[in-house]
Amino acid sequence: MESINAKKTQKRPSSSSNYHTDEHNIQTAHDANQERPVGRKAAKKTLEMETSFIGLVAKLTKETEAKNRFLKEATSKQMMTRNMEGMTPEQRRYYELKQAEILEDLQKEMDARE
Repeated sequence: MESINAKKTQKRPSSSSNYHTDEHNIQTAHDANQERPVGRKAAKKTLEMETSFIGLVAKLTKETEAKNRFLKEATSKQMMTRNMEGMTPEQRRYYELKQAEILEDLQKEMDARE
């Protein structure tokens, strides 16, 4: 009888204590999913990579602009030196308009330098 009474007098866990245990497990799982703060070495490495990437983009931009200028100049020279003999009137008019456009752009560029 004594063991039966001892079992009856033992305190059973209440449903509220189960709630706290579940809440603790959820909080622990949440903490495990969070990222750790970035350390100095990792932050420095990330900054170096970003700086390197920015430098690379700037370099590529300059090279692309230079190539575009070169291509535009080559196209302009080709248009200006085009022999228009034997062209139809429409073709001749097209090249004359393009040549006038090239000369206007050149004049604007010269005025901007002054």
